[in-house]
Amino acid sequence: GSRRTDEGLLLPGDSGDLSSAGNSLGPGAPPPPPLHAPPVGPRHPTASHVEKGTERTWHQTRSLAAALEGIQHYLQQQQQQQHEEQRQQQQQQHEEQRQVEGQRQEQQQQRQERQHSGQPAAGGSMRGESATGMEAV
Repeated sequence: GSRRTDEGLLLPGDSGDLSSAGNSLGPGAPPPPPLHAPPVGPRHPTASHVEKGTERTWHQTRSLAAALEGIQHYLQQQQQQQHEEQRQQQQQQHEEQRQVEGQRQEQQQQRQERQHSGQPAAGGSMRGESATGMEAV
């Protein structure tokens, strides 16, 4: 019939085209059977089944490729989110460090004041405890 152009595309005279066509089908793959067999009387049922089957696999590969692209896109988004979260965490850590440093400075000031007034530092230094122990005995 007039649909034999497909076979013409699959089997060009150029050897270079042939090798590239074989590559797209996978190495060592046999050439596919002609999809459009010459009609025997009325449209042969098996021929239409074959065509539907190939269409289905084509759609499956199409959706597979689309799914892969979607996964890659999703992974990229996830990486971006992780980077942003890490940035936020780092900022939080910096703020916490600033707060802790501020508290430390306050504690040091308090300790110095206590030492000046003769009280043992917060938590009681070992010297202060041993001295009071000696006095008690």
